[in-house]
Amino acid sequence: RPYAAKSSGGSGSGPCRDEGPRDVMAADTKHKAPPEASPVAPWQAPRSRIACSLYQSAALSNIRDIFADGPSLLDDTAVRVYSWGRNTHDMLGIGSEKTESGAPVRLAPQGKSDFGGACEVACGVNHLLLLCHAHSQRGGSVYGCGLGARGRLGTAPGAGVGLDTDRWTSSLRMLWSGPSKGVGVLQISCGSDHSLALGADGVVYAWGLNSEGQCGVGHTQDVLRPTPIAPLPGPGSKGRVGHFATGGRHSMLVTAAISDMAGGDPQVASRKGSKGSPGTGVGAATGEDANSAGLLYTWGCNQSGRLGIGNTDNQCTPTWVESLRKEKKRIVFCAGGEAHSGAVDEEGRVWAWGVGSYGRLGLGETIDMPTPRVVEGALEDATVQQLALGGWHSVALTSEETPRLFTWGCGDAMGLLRDGDSSLVLQPRSVILRGDLLERGTCIVQIAAGTYHTMILLDSGELYTFGLGANGRLGHGASKNTARPTRVKPIAGEQECTIPVGFCQMAKTKASSALSAGGAKGEVGASTQRASRTNLRRSTTGSSEASSSVGLPGVERRTEAAGATFASEGGETSAEQTEEEVEEEEKEASPTAETGKQQKAFTFADAQELCKREPSHCKEVALKRKEADLTRRLMHYISDIEGLPAKEAHLVQLQSNLDTNFAKNLKVIRAGRPPDHSTSAEGSPVALCVNLYEELVWVLQQQASYLASLAMCLESRDEQRVFYEVARRIFSELEDVRTLHLFTTMLRSLSTKEIEQSKRLAEVFSEGRVGQGTWGRDKSCAFHLFSWLALHEIHYQKLVHPLMDSRRPNSLMAKLIHSCEVKYEVFAISIEEYKKAPLCEEKVKDYDPKELQAEYMLSLQRFEEFIMKDFLKPVKALRLPITIRKLFSYCRTAVERRQFTDSEGKTSCCEPLLKLFVLGVLVPMLKDAKKYAGTAAYLWGEMEKKVESKDNGLSTNIAGLVAFLEKTMNCSKFDDSIENRKVKKLADTVRHELLKYVEAQTDQVSDDIKTDLLVDCCLAHFELTPHQVCIPGAMLLTLSNMLRKNISKLSINDQDLVQEICSVRLKEWTTDEIKAAEEEDALYVMTLNTRFLLKEMQMTVCPTTMCPVPPRMSSLQLPPGQRFGPLVQPFVSDDTRFLVFEKVFTEISTDLQSTNFVGLQKELENELGKVAKPGSMNQNYTLAHRITAALQVLAECQSSDTKETELLDSLRHSLQARQMHRASLEQLAAGLRAVELAKQHHEEELQRAIKTMDDANKFSLTLDLPAPLRKVAEDHGTKLRLEAVSALIARRDEFARSDKGGLAHSLVVTYPLKRLVSKKVVVECGWLEKKDVSLMFSLKDGGVEITVLLRRSSTDSIVQKISLSEERLRVLRKADEGDIVELPSPEDRLLSFTTSKLVELLSDAAAGR
Repeated sequence: RPYAAKSSGGSGSGPCRDEGPRDVMAADTKHKAPPEASPVAPWQAPRSRIACSLYQSAALSNIRDIFADGPSLLDDTAVRVYSWGRNTHDMLGIGSEKTESGAPVRLAPQGKSDFGGACEVACGVNHLLLLCHAHSQRGGSVYGCGLGARGRLGTAPGAGVGLDTDRWTSSLRMLWSGPSKGVGVLQISCGSDHSLALGADGVVYAWGLNSEGQCGVGHTQDVLRPTPIAPLPGPGSKGRVGHFATGGRHSMLVTAAISDMAGGDPQVASRKGSKGSPGTGVGAATGEDANSAGLLYTWGCNQSGRLGIGNTDNQCTPTWVESLRKEKKRIVFCAGGEAHSGAVDEEGRVWAWGVGSYGRLGLGETIDMPTPRVVEGALEDATVQQLALGGWHSVALTSEETPRLFTWGCGDAMGLLRDGDSSLVLQPRSVILRGDLLERGTCIVQIAAGTYHTMILLDSGELYTFGLGANGRLGHGASKNTARPTRVKPIAGEQECTIPVGFCQMAKTKASSALSAGGAKGEVGASTQRASRTNLRRSTTGSSEASSSVGLPGVERRTEAAGATFASEGGETSAEQTEEEVEEEEKEASPTAETGKQQKAFTFADAQELCKREPSHCKEVALKRKEADLTRRLMHYISDIEGLPAKEAHLVQLQSNLDTNFAKNLKVIRAGRPPDHSTSAEGSPVALCVNLYEELVWVLQQQASYLASLAMCLESRDEQRVFYEVARRIFSELEDVRTLHLFTTMLRSLSTKEIEQSKRLAEVFSEGRVGQGTWGRDKSCAFHLFSWLALHEIHYQKLVHPLMDSRRPNSLMAKLIHSCEVKYEVFAISIEEYKKAPLCEEKVKDYDPKELQAEYMLSLQRFEEFIMKDFLKPVKALRLPITIRKLFSYCRTAVERRQFTDSEGKTSCCEPLLKLFVLGVLVPMLKDAKKYAGTAAYLWGEMEKKVESKDNGLSTNIAGLVAFLEKTMNCSKFDDSIENRKVKKLADTVRHELLKYVEAQTDQVSDDIKTDLLVDCCLAHFELTPHQVCIPGAMLLTLSNMLRKNISKLSINDQDLVQEICSVRLKEWTTDEIKAAEEEDALYVMTLNTRFLLKEMQMTVCPTTMCPVPPRMSSLQLPPGQRFGPLVQPFVSDDTRFLVFEKVFTEISTDLQSTNFVGLQKELENELGKVAKPGSMNQNYTLAHRITAALQVLAECQSSDTKETELLDSLRHSLQARQMHRASLEQLAAGLRAVELAKQHHEEELQRAIKTMDDANKFSLTLDLPAPLRKVAEDHGTKLRLEAVSALIARRDEFARSDKGGLAHSLVVTYPLKRLVSKKVVVECGWLEKKDVSLMFSLKDGGVEITVLLRRSSTDSIVQKISLSEERLRVLRKADEGDIVELPSPEDRLLSFTTSKLVELLSDAAAGR
């Protein structure tokens, strides 16, 4: 019974609760036995003694353990409350004069020294709640502190919603007076910015931010006072609230049967069915009552399916998660993370759903899950008693004699000491606790997970924390990160042995009586904080990979900027987070700021520790085994792809028959006629070569190298215009993931070429290009195509709408409208532009120049305020789409690798990215505000009128902002006037802030484009829908001329396919022919060969662009006879000189202490003496041989003046490379699982398509309308034209189509002779047997004509025609089984047929089979 505690009768307490501590301030508590506990239901969760959130932590001490079998350790002092971490808005309750506390600080209420009866603590992002005196049936009071805006503390004046005057509460003060003046509180929980409380009347109350419906009150306005949530629907309305929890922007609760609870339950005693509460009542256990228990309800934000209801629609009222009931699972408690959710059933199994990135769900993959799925792996045979969910990691505690701790997800907060890293962990993994924790016989009794850290509470009353330590959130007195569980030590003056700081004092108990989960943000049974952001580091090739600050010290890592929202991945920065907090968060996440001067040098001891802690699955042997397995699976799918033509042959035949049948029907229908193809386009140059251009367009799309190289050869604006238009049309289908990845690959290749050809950093993605003539360029080709990609409609929702949606109060457009319509401000960066503004016309007339100058300087001041507050805040809160961030990360690496001489530090490497973002995204968006803020971008139509209007000043302010941004990107355009000096200073500030923002967007981005392209290629072959593009004929002619002219610069191998098409199979088109094509104005639709394996039967991955292509399109040619290249890239170590040290450092027993080669040599020689000594217990000749080899390498290093850092860096990079390669293999494995699903979907779609086509063929034979339709027409006296056509066809048919005795009307089918011989239809064919011969059967007038076709040099010639009349067929039908017929006659025999098989073949063809 992992969730239940022993009980000895007595009266009940709060719902699903322990009785709670007695008032420890009472004088007679000393030396008394613990009071009797209330009966505890199987799903009871105790109160949260520890809590943590985004910035802070809190804990209670001296809490009586009423679940313990033995005496309590409670002394005669009052309950103490401690908090530590960041103190913005005084959310620690220690006064506003301190901004943070690195060690626990003891809190006290106003006028008192301690909190009597404090029994539960809860933390939100910007507020803290404390529950006191909740041990009675009447409930207790709630204290709080922190930010009170938008109802966070539930104290805003007025009823309902709409008023919000409280800003924050300094120090803890009473928020809910409790039973003395109303309803007492039994339980509390905090989300990011909202809170829940369970009243003694059985009602769940909610207050705070409600933009996503997280308060569950039926609307999305902020709830400023505690308000009952909406009633529970479904069977849960028969029960009562057993447990509830909060996530970042969502909430959940679990129901309990009334009959399962104690008789003295305050909910049972309360009024039945009170307003806003689930209906409650008293009675014996019934089936209906039992069915009301263990149900899960969720509400609030449902992005990525975090509510578990199977869709992504937000819910403003509690919604029943029916899928769990269908699984017949009874839930005992729930847990909410920032973007994912979890629950534990009565069998102790964990269920998870929501955002799956970073492996936070523990399901073995990183996909989102809209419905609950059971977490298996290491937890499959375990019984979980506690669950705590952070933002990017999850924590579980099992119920055993010694409970085990499991974590999964990512970040240092997982504490995975065994593997020594914080990289992605896709399934639960056990946390190895330090020996001193286990030797004392202690065990974990409570857990909590914050955004960046984790807390574990021991039964001895000691608290351990680990994770990121910025702002003192770990309570260790410093901001140092700690990946190992480290004890929070008592502060000065506290008694360490009996009153450990921040802990509950409780007796050691067995697992069966251990406390259930504590909660970050205060939810009971589950912590709901965002997890530690993944630590990433960048390799020399530009790819990034998750790694541990402990596992790889000294390696550069990039972390997420705190100012960015995480809409695409579930996380989100608090709405009230200030710019100062953003800066502090960036410092916190930065490894350089994290260690600074305190970071010690990487030593041999560190290298040895890394080698010993390297996971077994990252070893080179394991990597090769994984590569072989993935290669085998991939080749299995390729084999399936090669078999698709045979599976689809029936569908192709049905399609051909359908075309033939309708062509015949058009002759019967009087008004019908075949399409008229006699147009001028039929004889045009493109029409004659359309097949070649179709192949060329597909090659340009599939192999990114061609267009990227062509862009570097453009010599005129006309060529540039044609290139842009062709590129946009070839990749027009960006909604298709495959097309998007191919376009991104082409853009990456083009960006690399432009970066390599630029001589200075300032030239990258800038105007013109040195050495390319004097014709000039508006922008680089990479810049132009990037802007088109970023502002494509696929990015409207994540990029355009957050800035340009005027109905969002915090959007940039809303701020611009407010500036001109409410504040009447004018944005202009020069006095001349200021005078032209419509709002300044009267000022220009009435004011003298000095007054006008003063007004202009005042407007500049207001403009500066707008920029710093209203412009930067929404821009920095923007989370760029993952495609853009991956491209930024790749370009940043390319710039860093280029090592420009004018580059100043790492931040300056982001200058080209800043150009792309500001001039390629922000400026075009603002310049065309009518499009991007109106209906063209699926936004408010009234904005188009506002932007066009000259009266409101909006267009003026937008133009002023655009001018400022353009000058910001070129500060040299500012002159030395006073006002321009002020604007230039502002521009420098904005440039600096945006540079930091762009740099942060390149963090936590992995380079997985190769895996994406390979998986996309396989997926495309299992699609039945063709992909097509439309290109004007004149552009195709110009394109082939451009390719032909520059083919020497474009070719990638000796047998280049583009060279063959453009230089050999296509001619060079003249100017007159191109003009004629322009006048023709024909648009050609071309089908792309996305399923090229069905024809080519060969494939390799081009090492230049990573695109999967046929070998003739790759820069790496395959050996003769080899069909497939290395599709799964094998791991190859870049530097093998020092690999011997990895095995030596791993296997030796001595801990290295040396810091140079001389000391290392002595240590290895000593170790060699131990393992090489004959007869020694440590004798190991294999290790001795390796140490000898290592000593030889050391001698070479000393003789060649090799530095120690070179050896250490080589070892570190080797470990990092293997870890990154393992991650790429896991991504490929996940992609192959998607291919398996696509394969199954293809089989289903193929059967559906065959049935549909078969039905269409049957209809095409008779055009016989359905009987119900004919009946309706008959009832209304209407004669259908198609009915008359059907009758005409029936009269012309000589035989019934279901009878083998008759044949259909004219049908033409063709079969290869070899196929007919193999099926025994033809038994003798003489000299035709060795020729490429086909037989064409034409069925007409009740008979059949057989044409023998001989194929020579791609053309068919007629050998002979054999006619069988209707009478002859009647005779053949009567022949016996096995009879042979010789045609055209026995005397002049050419072919011999099996009579029965020939008749069957003709009948099947006539029936369309």
